[in-house]
Amino acid sequence: MPRSQFSIRTLLLLVALTAVCLSIHRVYQSWYVQSYTLHSLHSFLSTGINNGDSFDKVAGHFETAAKVDIASNDQVRDLWKYKGWAIQPHDEIWHFIYSKGRGVWIQFRDGRVVNFRASDFADPDRNARVNREPVPPLLLRHGIWPLCLAIFVVGSCVLVALDKRARGASSPQSRDQQPQ
Repeated sequence: MPRSQFSIRTLLLLVALTAVCLSIHRVYQSWYVQSYTLHSLHSFLSTGINNGDSFDKVAGHFETAAKVDIASNDQVRDLWKYKGWAIQPHDEIWHFIYSKGRGVWIQFRDGRVVNFRASDFADPDRNARVNREPVPPLLLRHGIWPLCLAIFVVGSCVLVALDKRARGASSPQSRDQQPQ
């Protein structure tokens, strides 16, 4: 079975192609969060946070966090009462800011998330429409990974084909077969 060999040039171009794809993804993520803040936040909250998660794990996903004074915040008390959630004496409620001032209140008991229902965020499209926020088109919801993957696969195939062609043209067999 013939063994394929690729040039250093092809390898470097593949690494550069990978770096471009990763950079494009980072730019896309930043743009998506800025353009579709509420949709992005609710998409994350529906899958990224669970009861029992530590404060550090939750805080790592947000820009800032501010501890809420439960005694002086009627809005928090009313919401918790409406949801039927109990606030015990040593519980803490934190307001986590995501982007453009958007955030979420999360309750912690002994440093762990409690009373968090991911189902409240399960339909980010509806939540965005109710709050008169933009809803992203279907094509943009899966991120830029499908496009990056397509660019990487096509680019890799082109580079490998060019490399094989260049090696084939410079191999000793091809020189022997050329008429003189």
